[in-house]
Amino acid sequence: MTTERVFPPGQDSLIPREAAARRPEWQDGAPIVMGDGQAWTLPRPSVRVVEQPDLHLQWLLGNTPAPEIGEWYASLPGPDAPEPSLAEKIAIHTTLAIALLIRNYDLTPAQAGYLVVGAFRARGDAIGHNALANEVHEKVVAAVAGDFHDALAELIRLKLRMN
Repeated sequence: MTTERVFPPGQDSLIPREAAARRPEWQDGAPIVMGDGQAWTLPRPSVRVVEQPDLHLQWLLGNTPAPEIGEWYASLPGPDAPEPSLAEKIAIHTTLAIALLIRNYDLTPAQAGYLVVGAFRARGDAIGHNALANEVHEKVVAAVAGDFHDALAELIRLKLRMN
């Protein structure tokens, strides 16, 4: 893979161009401009009901199980929890963006973290980082919420039928 220097001047790390970093199993999804100025695509997770070995929800990216997405979703505050602060919301969306970037691109966690957080911090662009977190929420989280609620309703329906 050919890499070009796309970090701000003075940074020693290298980030590949978006198209060069795509994994063979790359999935279309939500293009979001990251801290390096390139649009990177975050695949859209989905969730389904699985009956074996027991009835449960399974998170997927495409047709591939994505347990890290389930762990991320489980870490979200529940309906009875106080509303998260802006900083907590940004952290929640940052974590998801990094996980989705690593799934779609041949990036290390440090490279993905730099795209999502570090590049903005390096140039003192808190507004840009907040805008990225908002885009992750609008283009990925909000879209997935409907799928999750539908799958949860299906899971409850099946469990009630079993009793």
